[in-house]
Amino acid sequence: MKTITTVFLCCLGIVSHVIGQRDANGALIQTLQSSSEYIPISSPYTLNQQSACQEECTWPDVRALDEINTSNAEAYPWLSPDGLRLYYLNTSSGEASLHMVSRPTTNATFVNSQPLNIDYPAEDQPLSCWLTNDELEMFFTTLSDTTLFYAQRNSLTAPFSIPVEVQLLGDINFDFVAAPSLTSDKSQLFLTGRINGDYGIYLFEQIENLSYEISDTLFTALTTPGQLSKNDSTYYFGMGAIADSELYAMCRDSLNNLSVPAPITDLAMPAYNGQVTTDGSERITIFVSSAYNSWASNDLYIAEAHCTSLPVGVQNIETTTYNIYPNPASKNIQIETNEPLEYLSLFDLHGRLIINQPANQQKINQVDVRQLERGMYFCHLITLSGNKVVAKIIVE
Repeated sequence: MKTITTVFLCCLGIVSHVIGQRDANGALIQTLQSSSEYIPISSPYTLNQQSACQEECTWPDVRALDEINTSNAEAYPWLSPDGLRLYYLNTSSGEASLHMVSRPTTNATFVNSQPLNIDYPAEDQPLSCWLTNDELEMFFTTLSDTTLFYAQRNSLTAPFSIPVEVQLLGDINFDFVAAPSLTSDKSQLFLTGRINGDYGIYLFEQIENLSYEISDTLFTALTTPGQLSKNDSTYYFGMGAIADSELYAMCRDSLNNLSVPAPITDLAMPAYNGQVTTDGSERITIFVSSAYNSWASNDLYIAEAHCTSLPVGVQNIETTTYNIYPNPASKNIQIETNEPLEYLSLFDLHGRLIINQPANQQKINQVDVRQLERGMYFCHLITLSGNKVVAKIIVE
C-alpha cells in the first residue's frame, strides 16, 4: 500500500509534461465536483425502474492486491474470463505501460508482472484498455489524447500489431476519454468521456469496422469509468461524490434495455471507487480505490462474491423453477421446468426475436441452436399459469 502525504491532489512521478496533476481517472484536474446525482438521458436507450439483475450477492472479503500495488499508480484493470490473467496500467518504472500478471488458480496471488509487447503511439503513454474474451484484440486509450486505438495479436505470447486509430463520429468534444468497453460482437462501445469538466458514460454504435458513432448519453454527472461484463449483460461503474463514490451495476435483457443503477454497497471502500472489472462468472471483481481522488493514490482491490441465487441456467423466480443444459451449448439445449410451458422465445442482445416456438404444454422442451451465431441470448419462458422467466443462454 502507498503512503499518502498530500492533502488532496498529487503530482505524478511519471513524465511531468505528459502527466501533470491528474484525478483518479487519469484526467488533468479541471473542475472539482461533488454531485452524487446521475442524469440519464433516454434518447433511444431505456433505463428501467426495475433492475434486470436477479442475483443477490455479498462481498465479505475485500483485499488490496499488494502483490501488484506500488508507490505509484495502478489503474484500469481488465480481468480475463477465467480470472487467471489481469491486465492493468502500471507506472512503477516511472512511465505508464500496460502490464499483464497471471496466477495458476483463482485462489492464488498474481505473479510475474510483464509489460505487453506493443508499440504505443509516438510520444504518448497508454491509459486504459479492453480486450476481447480470447485476449487477442485490444482497444486502448492514451494519457495525452482523446483517441481510441486498436491492436491485435495471433496468440497470448505474440506481440501486438501496430495500433490503428478507431474513428469516433458524432457531435462530441471530449477533453478526456477512458475505459473503452465493447460488446462481444463489437457492435456497441461504452466509453467514459469528459466534456467541460463533466464526466459521462457514452454509448456508440458500430458504423463499420473500427468506426463508431455516438448514439446516446447514459449519464452526465460525476461517474467513474466502468466496464461491461464478459457476457454483455451488466455494466459496472462507480458513481458519487469525489471522495465517497460507490460501485454500481446496471443489468439488461437486451442491448436497448438497461436498468437503473443498483449500488454494490458491500464492495466499495470509503473513498473514490471505480474502474471495475469482473471475470466471466461475475464472481471475482477487481476495482480501483483512491483515497483522495488522485492518480498517485490509486490502488487495486479484489473481492469474490457470495451469491444466494443459482448460476446461469438455473433460477428460482416466484413459483417457477427451470434448468437449462448444456449451457453454453453448440447444438441443442434442453429446458426443464416444474410446470408446463405455453411458449418459449429466444432474443438476441439487440432485442430481436430469433426463435419463437410453442411448448405444447410440456415440462421438457428442446431448442436447436446450431444455426445461431455465437454469443449470448435471452430465453423467455411463459408458463400456462402466466409466469414469465428469463434465462441467459450462451451459444458456442
